[in-house]
Amino acid sequence: MQVGGFKKERLLHGRFHNGQGQERIASGAVGAFGAESLQLAVSGSEVYAAGYSTNSSSVLLAGYWKNGARTGLSPLGATKNSYLYSLVVSGSDVYAAGYSTNSSSVLLAGYWKNGARTGLSPLDETKSSWVRSLVVVE
Repeated sequence: MQVGGFKKERLLHGRFHNGQGQERIASGAVGAFGAESLQLAVSGSEVYAAGYSTNSSSVLLAGYWKNGARTGLSPLGATKNSYLYSLVVSGSDVYAAGYSTNSSSVLLAGYWKNGARTGLSPLDETKSSWVRSLVVVE
């Protein structure tokens, strides 16, 4: 069973079992260079994979796949990289965390809730920062 990883092809794919005897096949177009999923989350019978895909300009685009359908998350700039390391599903809310690159090529930590990005203040605005893990406490 492939659960995530780099594919230097045009499709990210994998088979995921939800523990209830159902299998989901995740696949989707990811651009010319590939994609990487760094974390999986399961909510009920829904399977999520967080990571990035690379477009034809070699820009990394943060996003996640829900049951194989990709949702892109807005970067700070169309020509700058963004990347997800972590994803949590809580009820109907999807939280994802990682970074977006600004116009000075500095990585800026942030998270997305249902597609809306929130930036996190760095200690030094000239140095890169990112979020590696995310927990939602209700």
